[in-house]
Parts: sequence; structure tokens; C-alpha cells
Amino acid sequence: MKTYTKTEENIILSFVIISLLLILLGGVSIVKMIELSNLTQKLYEHPLVVTNATQKIQTHLVSMHRYMKDVVLSTSEEELQVALHLVNENERMIYKDFKLVFERYLGDKQEIQTSYDLFVRWKMIRDEIVILMQEGKVKEAIQITKEKGYRHVLKLNESVEVLVEYAHKKGQLFVQNASDTKNLSISLTVGVLMIILILILSIAIMLLKSLANATQKREQQTQQLLSQSRLAQMGEMISMIAHQWRQPLGAIAATSIDVKMKIELGEFDFEEKESRADFLIYLNHRLENIDSFVQGLTGTIDDFRDFYKPNNKKEFLKINIPIQKTLNIVENSLKSNNIKLVEHYYSERSIEFNNSEIMQVFLNIFKNSEDNFKAKDVKKAYISITTVDTDSGLNIMICDNGGGVDSSIKDKIFDPYFSTKHAKNGTGLGLYMSKLIIEEHHGGSISVRSTQDGVCFDIALCKEFVDE
Repeated sequence: MKTYTKTEENIILSFVIISLLLILLGGVSIVKMIELSNLTQKLYEHPLVVTNATQKIQTHLVSMHRYMKDVVLSTSEEELQVALHLVNENERMIYKDFKLVFERYLGDKQEIQTSYDLFVRWKMIRDEIVILMQEGKVKEAIQITKEKGYRHVLKLNESVEVLVEYAHKKGQLFVQNASDTKNLSISLTVGVLMIILILILSIAIMLLKSLANATQKREQQTQQLLSQSRLAQMGEMISMIAHQWRQPLGAIAATSIDVKMKIELGEFDFEEKESRADFLIYLNHRLENIDSFVQGLTGTIDDFRDFYKPNNKKEFLKINIPIQKTLNIVENSLKSNNIKLVEHYYSERSIEFNNSEIMQVFLNIFKNSEDNFKAKDVKKAYISITTVDTDSGLNIMICDNGGGVDSSIKDKIFDPYFSTKHAKNGTGLGLYMSKLIIEEHHGGSISVRSTQDGVCFDIALCKEFVDE
């Protein structure tokens, strides 16, 4: 018979107690939810519906009284008919609301009947006013509206207010009952949850202690490898930036010399207005050229900064953006080695990723291809980049014609510290860190396959990271 350690026994006992407490909590919660459901249903069926209906009645009463004023102030038959139409429309809505109050009111129905009768009797007053208006007795109609009609509407409104007040008090009673039930449920739930929480914390502490050291050690190793990999690439990056800056800096210098020579040679007569204008046009054009060169230099620095920026933030972008930023850094180096770029961007999705980390993956692959081309002196070298959307996410295929990878080492190229380069040229961390970034940091996959004349790296990013 299997024997358990003291820790295992405590964990098993704790789980049993937690299970029982959860069953108890579930039963109590069901009972209290039924009670709250019944109270909510009653609250909806009476106070809420009745309050809304009676308040609508009051609103329509005010509107009807206002439109009756429009009736007595009308100066034409058309104005009279418009005002009467609005009165009748509000009257129809009031009858509809009274019907709802009769159905849902929990108080004395006589209170509703009183208000209803008052409303019905108001019709006779309104009809009297209309008849007087049709007979041209405007002053008498205005007098009845201001005195008899106003007093009746005031009395009617007071009667409806009684219904509103009752529904409000009834609602407060239901709310109080619901609050009491809620507070009792919360107290019971909190009590049981506190016990469960204490037991869970005890178990968690025992488990976390055994995992904390291993997790911390792994994270430290990962960060150290990531830093080591980036430092190994920094020298190459600086060399590429220097190479990329050489041409625009030369162009800026040439532009500056050209401007200076034209001034010294006196090609522009600054005493003549037309010559000064020509010089300003020429100078502005040259300054625009310099600004364009400076923008290119700034873009290179921005891409370099994005690559080395220490942040773990992910953002939704199209995958061609980090590819293009990486190419901005390495493109001149590739061109100087006669390496052609073939780009096919078919992916239209935005994907959540860490920009600097994804750039590091692409940089590792591009530099590996470049170094391989130079080592093997490949003619008509090219790197092709293809992105496509798939049912499960998107794929990136980066292929070259550098002769492929030997089958004996194909399964080792993602291992840490494995390199086919000379010791001084490679750390063996580039592809290992690329695999870690894609698979552990972004939930995707990366693999390598040989082609007829080279190798392809296939990167798949899963749908859960894709912003549809």
C-alpha cells in the first residue's frame, strides 16, 4: 500500500475540505440567488413598471395642458387641428399607461380609479374649450383653460402623485429586502471563501516554494542569453550603420561644398534682385536635399534604437513593419555584397508582438544568410521573404540560395552555443534565441527545411496572437 508524506497528506486533506466547502457554498449560493431572483422579479413587475408608467402619465398630462394652451392661442383652423392632434396623441398614451398601472399596482385599486375618473372628466372640459374656439369665443375658452382647466389638471396631477409615491415606497421595501438578502449571502460567501482561501494559500505556498527557485533561475538564464546575443550583434550593427551613413554623409558634404563654391565663384550677383531670388531657389533646393539625407540618417538611428530598446511591451502591427525596419539596418550591407532581396508581403493581418524581439529574429536569419553567402562565395545570391495569412494565424518564409544545411547538423542549429562559424565570428546563440522568442514569448513556431539550392526558415504565429 502506498504511503504518503506529511506534505502530501496535508494537501489531500485540504483538497477534500475545499471540495466540501465549495459544495456548501454552491448550495447556499443557489438558494440566495433564487431569493434575489424572486425579489428582482417583484421589483420589476410592480415598483419599476408602475413608477415609470405613473411618471409618464404626469409627463403626458403636462404636455396635454400645454397643447390645450396652444389650442386657445391658435389663430387658424390648421393651427387648431395640429394642437388637437397633439392633445389626442398624449391622451392615447395616458390611457395606455393607466391600463398598465391597473394591471401591476399592488396598492388600493380605488386610488387608481380616482385618478382615472379625474382624467376622464377632464375630457368634458377640453371639449367645452374646443367648442368655444370653433364658435370664435376665444376669450371664454382662454378663461376656462386658465381657471377651470388648470384646477382640474392640478388636482389630477396630485392624485397621480399618490400612485407615484406608493410605487416608490414599495420599491424601497423590495430594494431593502434584496439588500438584506444580498448582505447575508455576501457574509456567508465571504466566510466560506476565507476558509477556502486560507487552505489554498497554504497549498500554494508549499508548491510555490519548490517552483520559485527553478523559475527564477530559468528567467535569469534567459535574460542573460538574450543580453549576450544582442551584445554579440552590436558590433555588426554599428558596422552596418557606419556603412549605411557613408553615402548620405558624403552627399551632405558634397552639397555643402557645391553651395560654397558657387558663392566663392560669384555665380550669383547678390546686388541684383533677380539673381538673389535665383540663389534663394537654388539654396532652398539644396537644403531640401540635405534635409532628405538627414531624415534617412535619423530613420537608421530610430530603427537601431527600436532594436535595442529595453521594453517588453507588445503591440498590434502588420508583420512587414519589423521586417522593413530590420532591412533598413542591413540592406546596404546586403547590397554591398551583391545579395538580392525578393519580397512578397501577402499577409494583411495585424499581430501582437514585441517589436525589438521580432526584429532580432529577422536580423539573426538575414545575417546568417549573408555570412553563409560570403563564406561560400555564392554567385547571384538572393534572400526571399514571403508572408501569408493562414487559417491558424500567419506564416513568414525566409529562404536563400546559399547551399542549404547539412542534414547531420540540421537538428542542432537551434541548440544554444551551436555554431558553424569560426569561434571568433559566432556565439551560437542567434538561432537559439530566435526559437525562444518565437515559441516561448510569442506562442508560435520556427523550423528550418532544405530546398533545392538553399534553406528556408518557416515561422508560424498562432491565431490567438492575431488581431482579426
